This record gives sequence, structure tokens and C-alpha cells, in this order.
Amino acid sequence: MVIRSALFFTGSNCAACKKMHPVIDQLKQEKFNIEQIDVNQKTDMAKKYSITALPTIVILQANKEVDRFVGITSIEKLRESMKPKNPDYIIW
Repeated sequence: MVIRSALFFTGSNCAACKKMHPVIDQLKQEKFNIEQIDVNQKTDMAKKYSITALPTIVILQANKEVDRFVGITSIEKLRESMKPKNPDYIIW
């Protein structure tokens, strides 16, 4: 099983980001691995992931993007996307 993590791109003046903080905090309490990134402080990360709107949550698996949510997103959608997934296997 492959564990997923998330990058939560936020900004200090972003009202929608502030609304997402309780959701992110709840997921962290449920032991999901989420890193919060302030785009004003870490512009290199924002560029690397082509962040054009806030809030943006990038879901990673094995350090590769597998999902992305822009704007206010429900905790249910985030939980489902972050659940560990079995990698796809190719049978020859």
C-alpha cells in the first residue's frame, strides 16, 4: 500500500484559505501527512507546482502529483483522495 501526502498552498491574505484551516487541522489530527506552504514565503514551491489560485491542495503519491483541489474543498473529498492506494500493477 502506498501512502499519500498533501501540500496545502495558502496565503496570509486569503479568506478561502482561512476557511480551509479547520479542515486541514482535522485531517492532521486524523494522522494525514499535510505540509502547509505559504506561497508568499516559499515562492519556489509555488512555481514548482504551478500554483495560480489559492487555496490549492496537491495530493502526492511517491512524490508525484496524483490529484489537485483548488478552492474550498470538503473534508470528505480530501479524505478519499488521501487514503492509501495500492499501486497499479501491469501483468505481462
